[in-house]
Amino acid sequence: MDLPEEFKNKMKTLLTDSVDSFFECLSCPSQKGITVNYKRINHNTFDKYCDFEKEKIKHIENGYYVNNFKFSENIFNHLGIIYSQDPSAMYPVELLDIKPSDIVLDICASPGGKSIQILEKLSEDGLLISNEIVYNRAKILQQNIVRIGAKNCIVTCNNPEDFEEFQFKFDKILVDAPCGGEGMFRKNNFDIKNYNPKSIESNSFRQLKILESMKNLLKIGGRLVYSTCTYDIRENEFVIAKFLEKNTNFKIVKLSEFNDVMEKGIKVHNFSTNLGFRRYPHLHRGEGQFMIALEKTSDNQDNSSNKPIKFSKAKNFDELNIKELNLINKFFSNTLNEYNFDYLKKNENIYILPKFKINMQNLNVLTFGCLLGSIENQKLKIQHDFYHTYGEYFKNKIDLDKNQIKQYLHGEQLEVSCPNGLCVVTYLNIPIGGGKITNGKLQNYYPKELRI
Repeated sequence: MDLPEEFKNKMKTLLTDSVDSFFECLSCPSQKGITVNYKRINHNTFDKYCDFEKEKIKHIENGYYVNNFKFSENIFNHLGIIYSQDPSAMYPVELLDIKPSDIVLDICASPGGKSIQILEKLSEDGLLISNEIVYNRAKILQQNIVRIGAKNCIVTCNNPEDFEEFQFKFDKILVDAPCGGEGMFRKNNFDIKNYNPKSIESNSFRQLKILESMKNLLKIGGRLVYSTCTYDIRENEFVIAKFLEKNTNFKIVKLSEFNDVMEKGIKVHNFSTNLGFRRYPHLHRGEGQFMIALEKTSDNQDNSSNKPIKFSKAKNFDELNIKELNLINKFFSNTLNEYNFDYLKKNENIYILPKFKINMQNLNVLTFGCLLGSIENQKLKIQHDFYHTYGEYFKNKIDLDKNQIKQYLHGEQLEVSCPNGLCVVTYLNIPIGGGKITNGKLQNYYPKELRI
């Protein structure tokens, strides 16, 4: 690999005796990993039907090393059970120590691996706000989160500064900050020609600015994890030292239980930034990563805004009118075994809200919970998201066998034995999509863009 001279000199200073092994490692294939969504499948069923080799990643509750299998075509991917993730990139979420009912903010979330990892740890009583500043990347984030059937996520597209007036305090905040990306050099999609060492100072300025935007959003005793996929001390330990110098009500959390899977950070001035962690590809199975956990020790601001509210406001979202609610309830009474949802609509799209209601004020929200569908010509048109996420509520279900599910994912029509009408299609009793049965034939509603 033809590496920039400035980068090589920097790494020689950082790694000294092991730098040759580091440079040699950059020419080797990267280690693949997945997280498993055990909210949709139990451990025994996953192990029984898993058709690829996997190896547990230490200290990652649901993470595995994998090699040589086609992720995009694997049935577990379509079921929303697995997500492809760099093993090193899994550790920042573990440092957050997510509890099932936590309210969490992932402020720089695209493409969504860490948000998905957070959602895999939350119960339906918890909530994740997953934000991405760039609209096209936010749409990718939204699509990836839909894949895992999450009911308790709000996807937003805002500047981190837009959250500064947000009237809420989070239990946990993840700042996986935009950076120079030096830790991704051997990834297939990284264009090393675009590496610009001159951007490091501007990166660190932006990273510190994001942290400053987040500081008042965290509860007392709450935890913030800052991470990057770069090696430069100016984007890592220096950023944290500058933040702590200004914000004495934050402290670094010592997490010695991770010492066996990561290297210690680098001490800066009088700050214990060596309590952070670094991962290098020649020492650990994964790409380059920096991470550090901070705890908020005090706050003079009022925490009363944490009370749930009845109506979740956001830009361009409205409540449904009585006519729309009656139409939905009539449809559901014929289609679902149970239903007790709260809704909002944006233009023609209707969303089912998460259990925890939160006032989104004037933020730009892309999705609020799960997309139900739209009302067209006085009829409710259900979208794939709803079948995939709320499939267990349907009266009419068809569980396909191994051969049938392959046909379904190809978009084929199937002959089935099931009552006429809309149905949810499952495999291993896990919802994957929808369809309509007419006289023993299943009209396939699996989206064309997802088909194999």
